Amino acid sequence: MNLKDWIALPQQSKPRGLSEEESFEELVKMMWALDKERGHSLTDKQVGALKKVIKGLIQARACVTYYEDE
Repeated sequence: MNLKDWIALPQQSKPRGLSEEESFEELVKMMWALDKERGHSLTDKQVGALKKVIKGLIQARACVTYYEDE
């Protein structure tokens, strides 16, 4: 992936924080979505690595905070 011409834009919106239960649901959805990207935009190795990160967040009972798309 070539990041040479990318521009970092500061977030203008307020971050949204999810509860532990909401975070669990979203992280599981992310794991399912990764399978759809396998072979398209992500390799098997990348999908495996991302799933391990997400699984670690689930096990740590992480609460997700994110910025909504504008």
